[in-house]
Amino acid sequence: MLILQQSLSNISISRSIDKLCSLTDNTNINEKGEKRSYIIQKEKEPMETFCSLIYFAYDEVHKRDVVFKQIKDINWAKKELALMKNLEKNNVPNTIKLLDYYIDQETGDHILIFPYLKKIDTSHMDLITIQKLMTQLISTLKCLNDLNIAHLDITTSNLMCDENDNFVLIDFGLSLTCGQQPHPLGCGTPGFVAPELYEGDCNTCTPDVYSAGIVFGILLKPYLPKCGLENLGGRYVRSDTITNIHENLLENYIYQSNNYRKSVINITGVPAIVYKAADLLYKMTQTDPMDRIKPSEILKHPFITALEAEFEFTKYDEYMERLNSKLVRNNLKKSYEYYT
Repeated sequence: MLILQQSLSNISISRSIDKLCSLTDNTNINEKGEKRSYIIQKEKEPMETFCSLIYFAYDEVHKRDVVFKQIKDINWAKKELALMKNLEKNNVPNTIKLLDYYIDQETGDHILIFPYLKKIDTSHMDLITIQKLMTQLISTLKCLNDLNIAHLDITTSNLMCDENDNFVLIDFGLSLTCGQQPHPLGCGTPGFVAPELYEGDCNTCTPDVYSAGIVFGILLKPYLPKCGLENLGGRYVRSDTITNIHENLLENYIYQSNNYRKSVINITGVPAIVYKAADLLYKMTQTDPMDRIKPSEILKHPFITALEAEFEFTKYDEYMERLNSKLVRNNLKKSYEYYT
């Protein structure tokens, strides 16, 4: 999600929004015939994205916080509305649900109404939590791929969770049906955009796996030190940044895992599941989409299919302590000397 500075905003909150804010108005119903009443939460600052204004409200009928997405471009709004209904019709898992929508009579703007969700705290994640998150994300991408839909804006900021802490993918504003025509050049959030989107002829779902790989790499940063993962997601990431990361993954983890095999934890002090994570990250962030792993293959990867017992010693605090201990440092030094 690309957030613009407030000072650049040229969208104002609809002045006729109070038409939705009266329980006594019997004509104020949605397409399902349900009464609606919303109160704008003026204490919360609106946020502007590339194509819309996001602001917050309270649903008096259902007693819940909601989010208003006011879209200026009518064609863009119709496209997103149709897509949201398509996701609901096909029961795509872990995607944000459209609660309501209406057309502002004063401005003609389309306003989509979504549930208020919590941000996912991507710091200090246990490795098994990362596995569960990625499993849900890739399962969602597979369903989207089966419907021939590319999200095109998979970022850490578009990963949310509901009141039950279930993962939810949001912001389908840039999403497109694949195969009809090339996706817009560089479509997405800088730092997460797949290389093929800069070539001008990509019309497939492959960019989403790459972007999900960038998210995966950001989450794995504490577990894979000295691989350059801290550079992922930055606006100025270049192709050689990914190349350097791949070289580090190969040298520090993937080659070692292939040579040490089952005895890897005894030699390096690093659990085998960490090596499996490194292997999946490498395969998801291949710059050539033909070499990139597919969602159906990711769901069968040893990291994703690993049982809970394989994540021993990988709770965040515990792993950081081991990583900083002399045992791990010395073993990594020994393995480095072995190869050199």
